[in-house]
Amino acid sequence: MLELRQMQRIQVCHLRLCTITECCCRYDSCCNTSFCGGLKWREVKLKSGARDVAVETRFCSQIQDAGLERAQSVQAGTMVGSECTNETEPYIISLALTGEKVWMGEPGRSWMGSITAGEKYITARKLIRGATENMYVTTELEFYLHSEDVRVINMQHSKIEVRRSSRQAQASNKESFLFNQTEIETLKSRCWDPNA
Repeated sequence: MLELRQMQRIQVCHLRLCTITECCCRYDSCCNTSFCGGLKWREVKLKSGARDVAVETRFCSQIQDAGLERAQSVQAGTMVGSECTNETEPYIISLALTGEKVWMGEPGRSWMGSITAGEKYITARKLIRGATENMYVTTELEFYLHSEDVRVINMQHSKIEVRRSSRQAQASNKESFLFNQTEIETLKSRCWDPNA
């Protein structure tokens, strides 16, 4: 079930029938108010995880430089928190499979996007949220994590020992981890606030 934030008000073109090129894709302005009737206030709800203002922190050079600096310390087995441009998943927690490398040769691709020659990256395995907000479970999704997207390294965690049933034919190879809530909050703030 989606958690809804409080109602917010935005201005939109009332009719959206305006055919002026500069206005056709912009809901916050209209050059043809004589036809459209001007902007109207409408109430909207933001879905869970959405931001009031979508700040693209990944394009801030200061934040990229800090990410590049953090990535130099990453080794295989390090828990890494990184930024993702997907608004429904603005951050990812992953297990580093390698230290930082520089991509050589032809462009590569993973489910997370593409990578080209000269870019610094870490090969990582994505973790997904488990039963609680602090619990994460490994997946089979391996990807190239761009070094400038690294926001937190050496995230404090403890491994959860899963009780195995004697009736279970095959044991799962997924590992579960419990993360420190403060670490997750630090990751969130570094992804959502360019001044954090």
